[in-house]
Amino acid sequence: MPRFIRLRKGRAFTLVELLVVIAIIAILIGLLLPAVQKVREAAGKITCSNNLRQWAVATHNYHDTWGTFPAGEGAYKGPSMSWGSGEDCFWHLLPFMEMETLQKSANGWSWNTMGRPCPKVLQCPADPSQTNGFTYNGGWSGSSYGWNARVFATFNPTTGVLVNLAQFPKMPSSFSDGTSNTVLFADKYNNCGSSTSGSSYIDSWTSLGNATWDSNHASFNLSDPAPPVIGLWLYRPNPYFDSTVCTWNFASSGHAAGLIVVMGDVATRSVAPPASQQTWTAIVTPASGDVPGTDF
Repeated sequence: MPRFIRLRKGRAFTLVELLVVIAIIAILIGLLLPAVQKVREAAGKITCSNNLRQWAVATHNYHDTWGTFPAGEGAYKGPSMSWGSGEDCFWHLLPFMEMETLQKSANGWSWNTMGRPCPKVLQCPADPSQTNGFTYNGGWSGSSYGWNARVFATFNPTTGVLVNLAQFPKMPSSFSDGTSNTVLFADKYNNCGSSTSGSSYIDSWTSLGNATWDSNHASFNLSDPAPPVIGLWLYRPNPYFDSTVCTWNFASSGHAAGLIVVMGDVATRSVAPPASQQTWTAIVTPASGDVPGTDF
């Protein structure tokens, strides 16, 4: 006669036991999240450092080819182009970033393909004002980095007033302070001081309208608030679309470690907050005789 095995029912978890398990899971998540955030931040810093270093290397390659650095905004020293009279520093460097086709697609201040995102090498993961190469609210695309106007443009040494956007600096004569003490490029929020897509405050790569490259707003320290004082950089300005918090002509960074910059010798550095006025002025001016402070 067959035998039937009687299975015993397992004891169910009590409410208290379930709550204990949930509490343990919550604690583990709380412990892991900061570590994940640190890893993400470190990866973003590496990405931005690599991007900025590529632009600095391209600048030196440009110099090796044409005998000067590119202008902040001005004539292109490359092959003759009827529209090469007013483009900005990043545009001049495109052939040296293996993006000559993109440069040649330009027609005056406009681009043949409307509303395309800026290249990956101009996108910073720590820039909250852009997503995948476009501004946070779409429409315009823009760079997350800026060129140092104190290097690529000309200023009156006494008044600090902008004289000419076409500087064409040379090595080593333009860098009496030393290339290792002079910033070429730095983090700069894509959209700073405006909540409107298409505003002049957006550091645009292209727009949906006429697809212009807004070179004035793709630089920092171009128009300082009180010359000859040079404006400081901004650490995680929030909200960045508030013009009283985020200033368009200042370098700005969303990195926890501070502002990522690349120097004239192609070395990348972090400027940790709060950096002094002395230090910031010293590292953005190539021939002022200033010495960076101990906070750099």
